[in-house]
Amino acid sequence: MTLSYLMDVLFDLLNESELLDLTDLQENRVDGTFAITTGDGTQAVIRCDIAKK
Repeated sequence: MTLSYLMDVLFDLLNESELLDLTDLQENRVDGTFAITTGDGTQAVIRCDIAKK
């Protein structure tokens, strides 16, 4: 699995999630991160990487 594919799948999961109540989702392919904001104002950064086998 490539990092690009993983980020595509995670973006779809985050974007479609009703549990998180996301109000903002920003993807940064260069850094491999997602910046999210929830309905209550909580902000978080999710970092994606592929571990070496």
